[in-house]
This record gives sequence, structure tokens and C-alpha cells, in this order.
Amino acid sequence: MTVDQLRSRLAGLDGGLELVCFCCDEGTRQRTTPFRVYVVEQVHVTRAARATSPGAPLEFGHGPQAREMAVVHITTDF
Repeated sequence: MTVDQLRSRLAGLDGGLELVCFCCDEGTRQRTTPFRVYVVEQVHVTRAARATSPGAPLEFGHGPQAREMAVVHITTDF
């Protein structure tokens, strides 16, 4: 994704939304290097709530605590 594409996508969202980044690449859980480089894959809005159980920072869905959040999907595959 280019800077212009990212700016355009974010400009179309409500500026008051909480912004979170999400990556599910297998290698992100391994700490063999001092840092990782990511690229933005997509940006969208979803309903989620901060998790109350350990292991998952967000619970996606329409529960009573859920609210709209801007989600940036990032990846190490580029």
C-alpha cells in the first residue's frame, strides 16, 4: 500500500475511532531478530471490544462492550 492509499483510506474514516494494528503472520510470534519490518495490507472498520480473557487482546463481534474500531492489517510478507 502506498502512502497516498493509506492516507486516503484513513481520511475516509471517523477521526475519533480507536486505531489498532493486526498481524497474524506465523513468524511474528518468534523473537529471533531484534525487530521486524511490516507493510500495510489493508485498512477497514470492524466491531470489537478489549478482551477480558487472557490470550486475545480483542474480541471481535457485536457484544455489549463492542464498538467500531479502525483496524490496520499488517504483514511481514512482501
